[in-house]
Amino acid sequence: MLGYCHFMNIILFFCVACGGALGALLRYFLVTFIDQFGGQRIFPWGIFVSNVTGAFFLGVLIEIIALRGAASYEVRAFLYVGLLGGFTTFSAFTLDIVLMLQRGDFLRASAYIISSVGFSCLALVAGMFFIRSIVGVKP
Repeated sequence: MLGYCHFMNIILFFCVACGGALGALLRYFLVTFIDQFGGQRIFPWGIFVSNVTGAFFLGVLIEIIALRGAASYEVRAFLYVGLLGGFTTFSAFTLDIVLMLQRGDFLRASAYIISSVGFSCLALVAGMFFIRSIVGVKP
């Protein structure tokens, strides 16, 4: 039995690692794309968009899996922990805040904290309602 549990952990590790690599690459491409339009100079738009978009897709996935109930633990680990964990990033979010605070830009740091958390929560709920509206489930 111990061998089976160890084997299952290796599969889960692989699922998380693959999802994380894909999510990190997607975040890199998104942030690089947004930043080429001057996003980082004014506001950390790339990470902001990544976090809010990731929250929306988390809401979408939660509802799809809740309504279908068909996702294995491995699929959920790949999607939630790996893909979306790699796509969204709290570490970059906190670094952006600390850098703004070190520059004395308290208003921008406050706006970034409030807007990132607020819009990410709204995006997650929007993703859930989006799926509910497609399948006709009432909230």
